[in-house]
Amino acid sequence: TLLPFRITGNIEWGVPTPVMDGVEGLTTWCWPESLWAPISFTQTVLDLDAENGGGRYSSDDWHDWWCSEDCDQFQFIGQDNIYFYCVAQPALWDALGWGLKQSVPVANYHILFMGAKASSSGAVKPPMALDLLDYYTPEQLRAHWLSLGLGDKPVSFSPKPYEPDPKKREDPRMADPALKESALLTNVFNRLARSCFYGATSHCAGKLPAGACAPEVSAACEKALLAFERKMHVLDFPGALRVADDFIRDANKRWSDASKAAKNMDDEAATTSAMQAALRDAFAALRVAALLMHPCVPTGCEMIRDYFQFDEELFFSWDYAFMSLDELTVAAGESMWCVSCPPGPTSSPSTSPSTSSCTARQDDRGPRDAHCVAGASCLQALLTRQALLLCRRLGEHRLRKRLALGVHHDDVAAHRQARNLLVEVRGVPQVGGKTGVAVGNRL
Repeated sequence: TLLPFRITGNIEWGVPTPVMDGVEGLTTWCWPESLWAPISFTQTVLDLDAENGGGRYSSDDWHDWWCSEDCDQFQFIGQDNIYFYCVAQPALWDALGWGLKQSVPVANYHILFMGAKASSSGAVKPPMALDLLDYYTPEQLRAHWLSLGLGDKPVSFSPKPYEPDPKKREDPRMADPALKESALLTNVFNRLARSCFYGATSHCAGKLPAGACAPEVSAACEKALLAFERKMHVLDFPGALRVADDFIRDANKRWSDASKAAKNMDDEAATTSAMQAALRDAFAALRVAALLMHPCVPTGCEMIRDYFQFDEELFFSWDYAFMSLDELTVAAGESMWCVSCPPGPTSSPSTSPSTSSCTARQDDRGPRDAHCVAGASCLQALLTRQALLLCRRLGEHRLRKRLALGVHHDDVAAHRQARNLLVEVRGVPQVGGKTGVAVGNRL
């Protein structure tokens, strides 16, 4: 049963109504006024534009925005207002006969404040956004609100600083519900990032470790990316955050276990090798974690990207989400060289390699004492300017297909062997004032 739709009242700030059935002095206010308020707002904005000479909008006639077939209107409302916007408004629009298009309602659940429905005109008044920033960062609030699942049910926002009971508010044993997600951000995600960059300084001479991560890590990264994408596709934001949470916690535990095992080794060379392997896995996971968490905590993730020294559009683009860090480096237009053949002072990525096997040499990056087993198929040939352009243009899978056919030489076996000798030469910032001798070359 539909309730009567009251259209008049005695609120003095309402819109005056004509005398009806001998009754005067009434005004129209919520709800009819709320229905046409967006049209009044549109008229006001367009009139101001016309008064200033026009040109900001394609048309200053409000009919073109509310009556034209070329326009759609979307109204975001609480579910308790469905009656007014989905039942009363269509009848009112039709009765007016102005040719008004029906808007598309987007109904939402309510976010409660301290367990009660909040309203600026009610007894429970929510804090202003600026006031919340006195207690929380935007990242903390965004992570918390996304995790609440407002799209599935009404939820309560209960920040501890606004707890009405002073004993609970001041009790340090009482956790702040609004900081529940901060444990992931500060205790786990931040720890993984710091471990990676400090570890690179200590064990990789301030460089991003080259080579493939462990197969199980690569599989975990791919699984998390696909699961996150599926959750985001159906707007399941809490589910997407759970995927990221599980992935980051697993990555942090994997690093903790692997780094402890490496430190317990007796042989220094074995420790270094094990730490580099652990860092390859950790960096691969950190890059994926930053990609997953970027919509939620952009400031922190962009800081991580800055330490990686990758271009923002490349690092956060899902077009490159499934690339390894080695492949991402090539896509960035930077070069990687085989372990024993760094470019000398006179070399450049466009220089053709010698036809003889490479010999050990001393250059501005230190001595090399290994022999290039790839010979004439050194990666100096593979990563010419043309190959870099191919990588930019073709993307991961098409590039792999081209490489398998042999882009720069006919010896496919040697070509693949050369790829296995990559050393990452991309520098990362020195952390905590520590220094390291850079190995390889960075363009």
